[in-house]
Amino acid sequence: MGKPFVRLYPIDIARLPWQQVGAFAPIGIQQKILVTDPDNGSVTRLLKAEPKVDQGIFVHEHWEEVYILEGSAKLAQEFHPAGTYTCKSPGVDHGPILTDTGFVNLEFRDYHIKDMNKPFVRLYPVDILRLPWEQTENRTPGTQVKILARDPGTGSETLLLRVEAGAEILYPADQRCEEMYVLEGSCKIGNEFYPMGSYLCWPPRFERGALYSGEGLLALVIRNRV
Repeated sequence: MGKPFVRLYPIDIARLPWQQVGAFAPIGIQQKILVTDPDNGSVTRLLKAEPKVDQGIFVHEHWEEVYILEGSAKLAQEFHPAGTYTCKSPGVDHGPILTDTGFVNLEFRDYHIKDMNKPFVRLYPVDILRLPWEQTENRTPGTQVKILARDPGTGSETLLLRVEAGAEILYPADQRCEEMYVLEGSCKIGNEFYPMGSYLCWPPRFERGALYSGEGLLALVIRNRV
């Protein structure tokens, strides 16, 4: 089935309950589920850790992409501040994960992508800053992307999308599942207005129309072929 269509405004996300993460997660780790694939458990969520929580070391069987929205964490000997992005394939060791400040992560977990081969990626904010802005696929004026991770074989990719104030981009149906989180600014897609903190998930071949931003937009976009 895949992840279904979901549209969550910031007020909707604020009203979602924080839930304890499983029976084996340490106290102080909670999640808000944004979307779930009921067939296989793929999920997009916000994960919150309280200060001083130690998550230990663990391995998972799914693809995981993480963008730190708030706070910071230490993974083994690496310090990850807000704005860090990572992509990990199934079977990769995690941890120990420690945090002095606490953090809120946006996490994409996917079980159903059998042949995806996105590379292992760890990008600190300074790395992302140094990445070049590229033209979008349809070369629309005022719109650019930074590629964070890409699998040339399946066309799956994760990117930052920047839309300048007053620019409009055609948003046709895609063969991939697409998820978008508005990091800065706002946009209008069809007749719906999405401010900063909005989250959207479109299943493959979902008609969307045009995206317009009056004030400018920066969004994290993940497109995975399922």
